[in-house]
Amino acid sequence: MDIDLREEIIESMDAICFSPSDKKRIVANLTQAKITPIEREGKNMKKWKLPKVAVIAVTVIALTGGVAYAAGTISSTSVGSSIFDYKYTYEKLDKIYDKAGFEGYIIEEFSNGYSFDKAAVLKVNGQDENLNNVKSWNEIDVKYENAQGDKIGLALDESINTGETEDDRTPSSSRDINGIIVKYNEDEYVFLPGNMENNVPEEIKKRAENDEHYIISYGSDEEEHSTFTSINFVKDDVYYLIYGQNTTLSEDDFYSMAEEIINE
Repeated sequence: MDIDLREEIIESMDAICFSPSDKKRIVANLTQAKITPIEREGKNMKKWKLPKVAVIAVTVIALTGGVAYAAGTISSTSVGSSIFDYKYTYEKLDKIYDKAGFEGYIIEEFSNGYSFDKAAVLKVNGQDENLNNVKSWNEIDVKYENAQGDKIGLALDESINTGETEDDRTPSSSRDINGIIVKYNEDEYVFLPGNMENNVPEEIKKRAENDEHYIISYGSDEEEHSTFTSINFVKDDVYYLIYGQNTTLSEDDFYSMAEEIINE
């Protein structure tokens, strides 16, 4: 694979994030394409990766619980972003807030060593069941990195745009931190080849039927597993989602990071 293309793909993977509007389960619908120079759609409600080989152009749809607005009912959300959107440093927080149209609490460095790397203001589209845009809003997405090069993300939305942030699934766990309900989720995604859609191994099928946090997606070359861990809460009318993919952070680590933001 061309080295420059490989680097673009890796950068694009880093830019893919999961939006706070995410609700029930994520349906990865990834399409590969070459775009000039790099355009990637994906997001935060956004989604996932194509096993082994990431894509530069990605379309991701996440099913939500159905949020009613005057113009219609939002049943899914999507976001478009590229590596060029992530141009803000911590010193430019004021510009981030000005562009987003709202402010929040963004930590420069968590006590566990994850520090602010870069940030973007992304446009989220709320869509009805026919994928028609019903409502759009801005989301702040921040990338953090530690000394070992491990990465996590922090997404912020105005809670009025996230359907009151109610995920209709039962969280993996939850805690009350200073009067704020914090919900933790650890979701395992199993990626299967498309030709297995009608021939899913019985043990995988049964687990997916009985476990809200075990999700099947198709389109990989071989069976692969990936874990998406996140924690969410609302503070001062802003919805926060701290997330990571295949991270070594523990459940307590996520709660500690949430507490640092809550105590700001």
